[in-house]
Amino acid sequence: MAEVDYLIANWITTNLPYIIGSLLVIWLVKVKSADLRQRWFAFLMHQLTKEKDAKVEEVKKDLFTSLGSIVSHDPELRKDNAIKILEIGVGTGVNFSHYPSGSHLMVVEPNPHFVKYYNDNRKKFPNIRSEEILITTGEKMDEVPDNSVDVVVMTLVLCSVSETEKILQQILRVLVP
Repeated sequence: MAEVDYLIANWITTNLPYIIGSLLVIWLVKVKSADLRQRWFAFLMHQLTKEKDAKVEEVKKDLFTSLGSIVSHDPELRKDNAIKILEIGVGTGVNFSHYPSGSHLMVVEPNPHFVKYYNDNRKKFPNIRSEEILITTGEKMDEVPDNSVDVVVMTLVLCSVSETEKILQQILRVLVP
């Protein structure tokens, strides 16, 4: 019996640190994996959007041209021939080049790791008055006031939205009638 006790005690003292260490690593990976995925996704999108796809840009140009004919609901913005745009899922800010000069831009982005790339990119467009990023999802953008924006823009976003109906309700809520 003493020999079995010795073997068990020896196995425990030899292997317990490895077992505890392995469990700690598994726990850390689980806790940090979402953050690492978001960080990696932001970096990849930044790299991939440096070079613009000519076909995508052609489609965007056609779609965004109509923004120039919109008249703002806000009398102050109307004086300056400007509009207020809410972009959901702004990412790195790849749509800045398509916004009319003088636009006031409010943005929602759920991934906090896009902030650096967004801020770097918005410096290239001083003709757009852009605000800080609201770090939230489009489904939970309650900070955006009701009836407060002239235009809502989302590109390459709906495929990653978990509650499509909720985000569409939020868009209707924030758009001016």
